[in-house]
Amino acid sequence: MKRFYLNAALKPDEIVNPPAEIVRHMHALRVRTGELVEFFDGKNRSYQSEVLNLERRNAALKINRENPVIPVPKIVISLAIAVVANDKMDLIIGKAVELGVRHIIPVYSEYSGRLIEERCANKLAHWQNIIISSCEQCGQNLLPTIDLPIPLNLLYDNMEYDLKVIMNVPSHAANSINFQKDNHGNNINKAILLVGPEGGFTDDEVKDAAAHNYQSLQLGNLIMRAETAAIAGICAINLYLGAWKC
Repeated sequence: MKRFYLNAALKPDEIVNPPAEIVRHMHALRVRTGELVEFFDGKNRSYQSEVLNLERRNAALKINRENPVIPVPKIVISLAIAVVANDKMDLIIGKAVELGVRHIIPVYSEYSGRLIEERCANKLAHWQNIIISSCEQCGQNLLPTIDLPIPLNLLYDNMEYDLKVIMNVPSHAANSINFQKDNHGNNINKAILLVGPEGGFTDDEVKDAAAHNYQSLQLGNLIMRAETAAIAGICAINLYLGAWKC
């Protein structure tokens, strides 16, 4: 069933006239009159809807029912990712949503990319659209959040995480701390994964992260690109915390 994000409070039997961007999206997906589609509100609610009428710029849909709420993992995982090239950043954000990340924090590190200040608002809107598209595709009804980029040192001001992990560090600088085997996710409610840019983190950045109780995660002996490290790291944390049943 085709899905669309509509930030609105809906109820059964309500007639909805979606905004123009959703109408355009419906045409792009070749939605037809009489077809059933799904709206989700980004707050973990979704609704089965029937297309009553679909014109070039307007549409009318009837809300048939509210769908059962999909349980979300109790553990909130955040991804702090050093800013990388546009296409790779887009890929990381999209895959992070598919893998259950609830909050994305772009950061500036020594070797990361930089955004032109005047374009930051447009870039944030672009990233938010990627999140919406990924939610539409993967069935996620709870819309993850993303921030404007911050300097890496400001990331450490947030002390609320129970598990803090850093990846993509120089092999000689990593202290090779694996997940604590005697914990297995107990008493962990919030976790964060910090992933570096293509050039990795500097020794000083790794030491600074360790000083703020970040554990180094090493997955194999091969060098991973930033997008690979982010995906692999998120998977490892999900498995460790028991968010996925295998």
